[in-house]
Amino acid sequence: MIRIFVPLVTVCLFASMSFAQYSVPDSISDRIKSNAPQTEKISQLRDYADELLYSSTKKARFFIDSAFRMASRHNEKKLFHELYNNKGNYYFFSRKFDSALTAYKKYLEYAVENDLPKTEQKAYSNIALIYYKKGISDSAIYYGLKSLELAKNFGDSATLAKTYSDLGAAYLEKNNYVKALENLSKSEKYEDPGNHFEMT
Repeated sequence: MIRIFVPLVTVCLFASMSFAQYSVPDSISDRIKSNAPQTEKISQLRDYADELLYSSTKKARFFIDSAFRMASRHNEKKLFHELYNNKGNYYFFSRKFDSALTAYKKYLEYAVENDLPKTEQKAYSNIALIYYKKGISDSAIYYGLKSLELAKNFGDSATLAKTYSDLGAAYLEKNNYVKALENLSKSEKYEDPGNHFEMT
């Protein structure tokens, strides 16, 4: 009984001390302290960090790092690697594009090794976005085409619209107006994607 109680107290104490520096919604705090499976706790931290990217990147980074530590400590390999996408998003919003590129490429590597085509498509799309932001149109187009190749297999009109729109923006950056118009027209066929190159 004592052997079980001590680790439980340690986990609860760690959670309380770690998150004390930031205000956390009660639902998340309660989940972290609960007996819920580790995957749920880590996923909730990851999702909360993504919400914070639009308002507080510093706070988002704290929760991404906390999720990484939990995933590593509990040997949650799948979630650990998926968190690279979140880390890439953090770096993107912080305008640290080289670091974002490194994180997204680790996310891509994981997707390829584990034959996860939707994750792979998402990684290609985010890598294309970074190259676009860095003004490297050829690489943005290369990764955008890789993303499109996979997106065509899913039949998801929103993903296709976004991918065609992103390619159109990259071709426009290269002054290839014919290809830009061709891709932007195809994006409209699926739906109005809004802004070019939004985060996936």
